[in-house]
Amino acid sequence: MGVAAVRQGRRGPQAAPRHVVLRGAAQRRAPRRPGGGRARAVSVAPAPGRVAGTGRLAVPKPALLFGLGLALLAAAAVWNLVEGASGLSVHAVLGAVFAPDGGGEDVLVRQVRLPRVAAALVVGAGLGVSGALFQSVTRNPLGSPDILGVNAGAFLAAVLAALYLPSLPGVPTIAIALAGGLATSALVYTVAASVRPTPLRLALSGVAVTLMLAAASGGLQLLHDVETAGLFFWGQGTIVQDGWDDVRLTGPLTVAGVVLALGLSRPLDVLALGDTTARSLGQRVGLIRVVSWVAAVALGSIAVSLAGPIGFVGLMAPHIARLSGLRRHVLLLPASALWGAVIVLASDDIARLFGSNVQEVPAGVVTAVLGLPFLVWLARRSVGGQIDESATADRTRSRRPALRYGATVTLAAAALAAVVTASLLIGDTPLSELSDFVLWHMRAPRTLVALAAGAALAASGVILQGVLRNPLGEPALVGVMPGATIGALGVLLVFPALPIALLPVAAFTGGVLLFAVAYACAWQSGGVAPARLALVGVGFSAAGTGIVSLIVIDSQLQLSQALVWLTGSTYARSWADLLHLLPWIAVLVPLAWVGGRQLDLFPLGDAAMRGLGMRLERVRLGLLALAVALAATAVAVVGAMAFVGLVAPHIARLLGGGRTRRLLPLAALIGALVVVAADLVGRTALSPKEIPSGVITALVGTPFFIWLLWRTRR
Repeated sequence: MGVAAVRQGRRGPQAAPRHVVLRGAAQRRAPRRPGGGRARAVSVAPAPGRVAGTGRLAVPKPALLFGLGLALLAAAAVWNLVEGASGLSVHAVLGAVFAPDGGGEDVLVRQVRLPRVAAALVVGAGLGVSGALFQSVTRNPLGSPDILGVNAGAFLAAVLAALYLPSLPGVPTIAIALAGGLATSALVYTVAASVRPTPLRLALSGVAVTLMLAAASGGLQLLHDVETAGLFFWGQGTIVQDGWDDVRLTGPLTVAGVVLALGLSRPLDVLALGDTTARSLGQRVGLIRVVSWVAAVALGSIAVSLAGPIGFVGLMAPHIARLSGLRRHVLLLPASALWGAVIVLASDDIARLFGSNVQEVPAGVVTAVLGLPFLVWLARRSVGGQIDESATADRTRSRRPALRYGATVTLAAAALAAVVTASLLIGDTPLSELSDFVLWHMRAPRTLVALAAGAALAASGVILQGVLRNPLGEPALVGVMPGATIGALGVLLVFPALPIALLPVAAFTGGVLLFAVAYACAWQSGGVAPARLALVGVGFSAAGTGIVSLIVIDSQLQLSQALVWLTGSTYARSWADLLHLLPWIAVLVPLAWVGGRQLDLFPLGDAAMRGLGMRLERVRLGLLALAVALAATAVAVVGAMAFVGLVAPHIARLLGGGRTRRLLPLAALIGALVVVAADLVGRTALSPKEIPSGVITALVGTPFFIWLLWRTRR
């Protein structure tokens, strides 16, 4: 195209190269004249090797993406080989690699650090390609092995195999992890597809199943703390290796999976045009999806078997590749593999900065924290388009209750009294001459703590669901619970001499801060969309869990103590715990009831509430503070017990709780009933061993969460 043609805005006979900046784009960037209008873009004859009208080198974006990725990967690899407890020079590393003499440095480099770098390459490439395949097959920008439950399923399968099949002949860990990943991903997709597989529904289904499996894994580790002592560190995602054996096994399998994915490049390109178009072009859409899905699950499961569950890599790497304009899978898949390796290796480098000679920080903790801003950016960018806002809309239809409200409350209170009585009378210790001690010093305080914590979590869920106009509002899903856990653990470890009565204050502070940041990140265009807040909450929950793991590892906290906080438990709770919990609940729950009238107006929308004269921002802030305080108070005593704040309010609505002042007491009774029953089941099911109450609530809450997604379908 000639210079004159460019000046006049005429299109030449041939399309411009993809990397050439056309006049229209240049004109949009042209400065405005003082008198108004834009200055006309002026083109000059390009210098050799430069883009016309820009003065920039004519480097295609794909070449820049691969070049930058390779440079960063090389730098991260060199850093990983040089740094460590025993610092080595670059010259010593090169000598150990290319001219070994059998010394100690050679053994360190060749048997410890090189396998570690190789593991990062294998894991990163596998997760990157796995995420790209998931995103293409599901047409879901949130598709990744960790969000879709593959990592959690593979890890749980590996934990089960380590505990109950330690010497299973002829079955490697990879096969067991693959079976777990396939089963979990199939469950997640089936649940989401049964309603309508929108991106957010698929992500929320995956998060729900992941929470359930994570609670099950934590419960197993708590029940078998001696046998699984090393699994906690591995379960956070680490590429630390002891030799080449695991890398030699997983490396070729990952290469085979990537080659298979590359062989699917052209069918996946056609599939991106839509199912109807793909079928008209002769593609077998169902077969392509199944093969791609299995390949994605296999790559993710192989990565888990080598390094444990490392999150967000499969989400970030494909999006980095797509940001450069890559759409064809023959380039997208290698770019995802490259940037996945960069993310894992760089995360391991960052983790080593926070470690010590005695204890290292897992790379998965860093990827969880790094993935948070990326997920926030994705939520703010995609909610208006690909992510369906209606995925969290409350579409449950109110039905006339079978019983009057008073009868329902009476029955709920009677059921709670029956469960409390059973909890006091049933246990592995027979009631005899020790009856007074067993009843009043062991069973009574933990039962009443469970009752109070359940009521607090349920009341928090009622407020969150009302204020956010989100039926999926729950302290564990919007950042409150991980923040409260961080606050409580931080005070316990940094200021161990502080009075235990200040623990709820620390938990409240942590929960408020993390929720405030999550709420601010979800704020856009004058409001907070429920779908956006749910997605941002997923990121904050994952990052919060990573920070908690970092605190646990760095402080050398005992595994059992850590798992109690991470899963939630009423084990060994005393009268002192109850006394620290009751004053907060006695003040906060009545305040929530007083605010019930304002909470009933939130379904009308912000404009209507302002029209009625409500000081909306002040009321919303006060109610959210109440919800956070209630959840944080419970977390400070029983740990991060998930799903109670989700399940109890919805059961109360189904039983006839309508307005908030009716709903709140009924939900509190049901929340107390759920946690007391979970404590009873966990204490007696495998007696004398105990299952944490949080594991039971997660196992009960996940099916309810899935049912709620189905019930709120279009």
